[in-house]
Amino acid sequence: MPGLPGPDGRHDDLDADELEGLALLVPDDARSLDSDRDAYLRELRAKRDDGTGPTGVLRSFLRRSTGGMRPGIGLTGPLLLVLLVVVGLIGSSLSVFGGNAPGDRQQPPLATPPPDSPAGTVGGLLPDVMLTGQESVYPLRNARPAVLVMVPASCPDCGDILRSIRIQAAGYSLPMLLVGPPSQLQQLRGLDEEELGGSVAVATDDSDVLQGTYLPNGVTAILVRDDGIVAMVQRTITATTRLESHLVQLDARSAPAT
Repeated sequence: MPGLPGPDGRHDDLDADELEGLALLVPDDARSLDSDRDAYLRELRAKRDDGTGPTGVLRSFLRRSTGGMRPGIGLTGPLLLVLLVVVGLIGSSLSVFGGNAPGDRQQPPLATPPPDSPAGTVGGLLPDVMLTGQESVYPLRNARPAVLVMVPASCPDCGDILRSIRIQAAGYSLPMLLVGPPSQLQQLRGLDEEELGGSVAVATDDSDVLQGTYLPNGVTAILVRDDGIVAMVQRTITATTRLESHLVQLDARSAPAT
């Protein structure tokens, strides 16, 4: 069929100049695309700030990843998968936390926990406190399903850990929320902007209930089901900690992203 590559990847209907632009190397390890992903996130943030939106940035990312190839020609399955993952890293947080509150997403009713699981414990509901986001104040219990992440006041090596959590959460279309007391607001915003490209939500717990409830140690994740039940509290997370077996259980409406 005209326009499609043959078994050897060649386009016999294209001239030499066009063929030269179709060279594409798909890496064996997707982690080698981290620098492209980070550059994409930085450009997306810049485009968001000047109001031009993500479309032009995606085109730029396509050109950079395909060695100048015209979008739509010779775009292979592995590259499409990489692009979908990158867009998913942004999209899952924007769709849930992009409005006035995480509760903008339609949610099931809060669960009725068993009497032996008080609020704040694993198996119980999230604490009934308010969070202050960038644009609004909303109940913590509206942040569901979600991966809530708390970090130490000094966390110079948090970048790789937070990126690992973010990628795992995005694989299950789960938003990630960086949360801490008001004294950590600038730190949390800096981690989001510098390490995650502005792709997650940041909020403060003005009553500082979460610190006393979950006693975080190192980077700590609180996994919240779509009915508001705390499914797991994972402390001392490293960049190699795997959470997928727990993340898959948080949202009954979502299947793993493919």
